[in-house]
Order: sequence, then structure tokens, then C-alpha cells
Amino acid sequence: MNTPVSEAAITVRDEHLQMIANYYGSTQVDYDLVWHANEVGALHYGWWDDTTHNLKEALQRENEILADKANIQKGEHVLDAGCGVGGSSVFLAGSRGADVVGITVSPLQIRLAKERARREGVESNTSFLGKIKQTGVKFHGKWPTSPHVYPKP
Repeated sequence: MNTPVSEAAITVRDEHLQMIANYYGSTQVDYDLVWHANEVGALHYGWWDDTTHNLKEALQRENEILADKANIQKGEHVLDAGCGVGGSSVFLAGSRGADVVGITVSPLQIRLAKERARREGVESNTSFLGKIKQTGVKFHGKWPTSPHVYPKP
């Protein structure tokens, strides 16, 4: 049974999304300074193992591990839910040849992600949006901001 969504619920949701966008817009410089977001393109904690010695390496290693676990292959479509500044999307497009759609509610993050994709030469394999559009594309997997990948069954 479909439950109708009230206008008040939509307004609250929109207000929350705007608060999230405002947060990332006002804290991006902190993420760049402390988390190396401008270099690595990630706002995660990373994957720490015997091969990592610092946060930058751990952030890069996280992309490698999750891409291996999800078995992302060339030409597959991946949804990067909560893509932030696009680091994982650009990594998947560049290293795996995947076609990636990144979603974030932050206009600043969309701009930074598009700039990153252009710099890395994967602009044609990536798109960054504020909302998911129904396109009929079937995704191989979802790549959420938390360190879990949900492959297509």
C-alpha cells in the first residue's frame, strides 16, 4: 500500500538536504586540510593494513579493496551514492573503466567532482548529479559513502 507523503514531510526533507549541503559547503576547506580531500577525493576513514602508512594511502587503499570486493569491471555501471568530491567515482572510472554516476546533495561537491573527473581524464565515464534521474540504466552495484558495496544479485 502506498502511503502519501505530506507536503510537510517533503519540506522537512528538503530542509535537511539543504542543511547537509550547507555543512559540506562550509567545511570543505577543513576536509581539504585535514582529510586531503582535494588530493585523494575521499572523506572516509580509509582501509588500514600492512601496506598503508598514512591517511592518504588508507583512503586510496579503501577504493582498491572495495572495487576488488565488488568485482567492478570495465563498462559496468556503478552508482556512487553520496559521492562527495568524486574520488571513488573517478577511481572506478579510471582504474576499472566503469561508468559511474555520483550523487551528492552538495552543489560544491558536484563542481569539485566534475573538476576532478576532468583533471583525471574520465569526464566521459562519470556524471555527478544532485538527484538520481530515472534513466533505465541498470547498475552493477551501489558504492555508498559507508565502506560497504552492495553488488547486484
